[in-house]
Amino acid sequence: MKAKIYVSLLNEGVSTYKYILAERIRDTIYTISEDNDYDSEDEEWEFIPGTTVVVEMKKFQDGTSDLVAIKEYSKM
Repeated sequence: MKAKIYVSLLNEGVSTYKYILAERIRDTIYTISEDNDYDSEDEEWEFIPGTTVVVEMKKFQDGTSDLVAIKEYSKM
């Protein structure tokens, strides 16, 4: 099932996040969907479509909380 998570945008000058679609694999593991509107010429995402990531809840400055990709998932 697809869900919305946040991914960090790089080289923006300030902390910036973008809502994207990801497929929940299990618990805190998601794969970023290939069908996101990703343009590497326009934005530099910390994790690109197709990447499997670990997410955690993050509280934003406006007081809201949501899932944010924090690192690439690697099987050990």
